Amino acid sequence: MSIYNIGGQFHQLLAAYPDKDAASKKIFAELVKTMTKSDMFDGFVRKYTPFEEGGEKQPEESKEMVTTVDEKLHFALPIIAKAIDAALSKEASNASGKLKAELTVDGKSYGTFDAQALLQLEKQLRDLRVVADHLPTLDMAKSWTPDGATREGTFATGEAVTYRYVEETIPVVLYEATKEHAAQVKETSKRTQVGEFVTKTTSGRITPAQKAKIQKKLDNFLVAINKARSVANTNEATNVNVANMLLSDIFDVKL
Repeated sequence: MSIYNIGGQFHQLLAAYPDKDAASKKIFAELVKTMTKSDMFDGFVRKYTPFEEGGEKQPEESKEMVTTVDEKLHFALPIIAKAIDAALSKEASNASGKLKAELTVDGKSYGTFDAQALLQLEKQLRDLRVVADHLPTLDMAKSWTPDGATREGTFATGEAVTYRYVEETIPVVLYEATKEHAAQVKETSKRTQVGEFVTKTTSGRITPAQKAKIQKKLDNFLVAINKARSVANTNEATNVNVANMLLSDIFDVKL
């Protein structure tokens, strides 16, 4: 069920549509901009432990994960859904009595629509396809596990250990001193492990497989829309509330 029901008369729908369309365009732009700032989706905590008691300490380092893909989608998709439903309802109300075509994807029906409504839906989904292309993904060279206990839609690595070294210059006696000659001494450097850093990384990105699944679903919808448009003209005024179900299925997000 959609969280948004347009209702009312056609002139009310027309009056409300521009604001919803503008909000949707704005959120599309913000989504793409945010998804390209990949550092916003990553965080870490780095702690140091000296090997010797009383050894030199190092300050703890950390970077907070600002947001997650899951959080951004839950915020943006309902706004986009309102604009999609408003556009489809506007076109449906303008299309009284004319031919419609059923939109079916992977055996699931999303309703019947006229050609102009399908064109509007195609435009919105092509914009979402751009968003999908920018979804940040995890570095699969690392081992990630879901970390929902920390934050919904996050992943974490195991603890990675690196070491701190101290270099010091020490004298090495090549030849001991004799009555005739002074000792021959050469300086050399010695590198010693003095402590370890333990780093845990968290991320709000999605896996490449999740991204590919979203892209494939969007492509399937775009193909189905083109097929439906080829047999559709227009039909009677109806309130349309399908976008939440449609976007939930594409992005695997419950709206």
